[in-house]
Amino acid sequence: MLHFAQYIVATFLFIISAGAILRALRITRATRRQRQLLTDLAGSYCSLGVAGCSILCSQIKELDHIISLLSTEYDRYEVIVVLDSNLYPESFNQILHHFKMILVNTPDVTELANTHIRSLYRSRLRCFRKLIVIDQGYISLYDDLNAATTLASYDYVIPLATTYTLRSTAIDNIITTLSERDNSGIDLIESSVDGCVIFHRDAIVEAGGFSYHIKHKIARNKRLSINFPLLCINHTTPPTIYICATISATLFIGICYIVFDYKIAIISILTAIIIVVAAQYTARSIDQESSRDTTLWYIFNPRWFFCR
Repeated sequence: MLHFAQYIVATFLFIISAGAILRALRITRATRRQRQLLTDLAGSYCSLGVAGCSILCSQIKELDHIISLLSTEYDRYEVIVVLDSNLYPESFNQILHHFKMILVNTPDVTELANTHIRSLYRSRLRCFRKLIVIDQGYISLYDDLNAATTLASYDYVIPLATTYTLRSTAIDNIITTLSERDNSGIDLIESSVDGCVIFHRDAIVEAGGFSYHIKHKIARNKRLSINFPLLCINHTTPPTIYICATISATLFIGICYIVFDYKIAIISILTAIIIVVAAQYTARSIDQESSRDTTLWYIFNPRWFFCR
């Protein structure tokens, strides 16, 4: 019985080590491939086709966040911010003033049922022409995303959470992925690293709008999984977590040595070393926008650990 338990522990540690190595290699290989594609294109979008992206933002109030989303140089790109002026009047007026927004006519769009749009704003400044602000009473996240979708000008839409922003190379990576011949007819692109999703606008309309199960309404043969990050996520792990993890690992190794033998203890130590090395290797391979803490989250987030 003791030998059987020993084999179980050894197998578990092997699976953890192999999973960390495979995830690190998969992320690193995909990131290096995208970086090479961008280097070959040298900033030229002439050969990328006419794919366009609309960023859908719900209740984003920070000016810095919006400015960072507008920093891309790609021309077929827009940012649609849905904000409730009754809930956040000060932030709403600040956005209108900073970006020189003016009231425009709201188009009569009936693709998705939505009757909560109060007003629509666009900027008078050429440098902020990519920004659209929708004043709408907040009911739910999905209601905001549906309102933004009805006014989206481009074929692909990217819903964005209030706490995340896009990486500096995200749009370039998305456009190069969409421009590949093998990816024609794709309705859903999802990053298995950070969970960022890109939908085809027509697929959202056919599904009746955004919902909790929107991804399951899209056929599997029209989905594409990518293995490089698109979101700028900064996970900072408190020192106490590292201390607790170190103590727990030490206790686990000690228990393995006492209950089993030194072989399992050595395997446990090697597993810990492999995890740290894999995270450090991946962090250096991606870019300077990813800390080691963020990379550990990329590798061991349970939602995407077994994603292809």
